[in-house]
Amino acid sequence: MVLTVRADFYPELMTCLLWKTIQKHRQEVVPLDEAGLREAIVKPADSVEVFVETALVERLIADAAGEPGILPFVQETLVLLWERLERRFLPLAAYEALVLPRKAYNWEGDKPLTGLQVAMANRADTMLAHLEDQAIARRLFLRLIQFGEGRLDTRRQQSVAALRSADDDVEQFDATLECLVAHRLLTRSAIESDADSQVDIAHEALINGWQQLQQWLKERRQTELTRRQLETKVVHWDGLNRAGGLLDVLELAEAENWLDSPDAKELGYSEGLLTLVRESRAAIEAAEREKEAVQQRELEQAQALAEEQRKRADERTKAAKKLRNRFVFAIVFALVAVLAAFTAIIYYEEAKQEKNQALHNQSLGLAILAQQEKEKSNFTNGILLALEALPKSISNPNRP
Repeated sequence: MVLTVRADFYPELMTCLLWKTIQKHRQEVVPLDEAGLREAIVKPADSVEVFVETALVERLIADAAGEPGILPFVQETLVLLWERLERRFLPLAAYEALVLPRKAYNWEGDKPLTGLQVAMANRADTMLAHLEDQAIARRLFLRLIQFGEGRLDTRRQQSVAALRSADDDVEQFDATLECLVAHRLLTRSAIESDADSQVDIAHEALINGWQQLQQWLKERRQTELTRRQLETKVVHWDGLNRAGGLLDVLELAEAENWLDSPDAKELGYSEGLLTLVRESRAAIEAAEREKEAVQQRELEQAQALAEEQRKRADERTKAAKKLRNRFVFAIVFALVAVLAAFTAIIYYEEAKQEKNQALHNQSLGLAILAQQEKEKSNFTNGILLALEALPKSISNPNRP
């Protein structure tokens, strides 16, 4: 088994479990020098009896000199030149016809392009101009780039299924992908299932050497990162067999805003993302309905309890009022009774006094009559009148 890795990925390689074994058997492949480039250009042609003009060889070596990772550009340029072969002769004129003047290719990068990069970029631009749907091509290239963090962007293999968007025209997508593969800008693994076949950018050198792709990255890097973050949540949801991992309120708002934006139309989205958003929205709304139902039940229970307490309070108030009325009535009745008794006593005493006074007056009258009878020597009548004037009872001696 042979593993290959770029030098700028060595830090990650050194931390993996296989590093000790790799360290003992590794072989660094250094960039080709001028002699190695010459052999790489001339020998394959010699093997099929094709002569490459010496001036073309020197021009290619001059354009490739000192450029890291230039061999893929040399390879692709030679493929393009092979289409301009003239009776087993490959002239410099074919290269000059292929490469536009640099000022015609307005490069805005840190370093000017070599003729090899211009050749490949020109080929890519020509292919892109003839595509019926450039939006799909743009999306494919953006998805097939692993964004570098502190280093250059690199290629990123994806399955055909992962590259499709839920709203794609299937025939248009397949036609665009096949066109990119046919023009050697993308590669596609040959396996039985088209959906599982892996797609990759043909050469990483194309990422940094094609101005149009750099412009797409400049404009869409952040939005593509957002899309990938959302799709990662779909993968996590699927990994939990969709039994967990739904979006929370904030994540759902972010996903829905993104799906409603022009970026979603341009960069595409999976059917899984749409399903995750629908299921998350349904779960959140169901939770809100349940929460509202619980609150409503609690409110109704609180209202019922308050009503019951109010009724009890009313009953206690009525009972207290009734008791108070009875108490007041009893007090009033008692006062009336006392007053009546007191009045009766007063009346009784007054009547008694009046009666005694009348008896007294009667006794005095009889005594006076008895005295008068005595003076008339009518002793018998006098004695009878005197006896009549005496009290009738010892218990009531008020009568004289």
